[in-house]
Amino acid sequence: MDRLVHRICVAKGHQQLVLFDSAATWAPNTLTFIEGDWAYCPAGERVAHEWLETQPRPYADLRDEVEERIRSTA
Repeated sequence: MDRLVHRICVAKGHQQLVLFDSAATWAPNTLTFIEGDWAYCPAGERVAHEWLETQPRPYADLRDEVEERIRSTA
């Protein structure tokens, strides 16, 4: 997937790894479209987001970076 993600959800309750392999082709969608841009929520939640704008980058790169940060703080 080569979509550029412009926002990351930083809501406290959403900073957890989901119970699936987010890189798998069958994984639930952790992306949403907001005001014309893609946004990523690590937990794949559908509500109560706190969006932080970020430098646009490919979904796979951002996903791996965020998931590594979550693992290192767990």
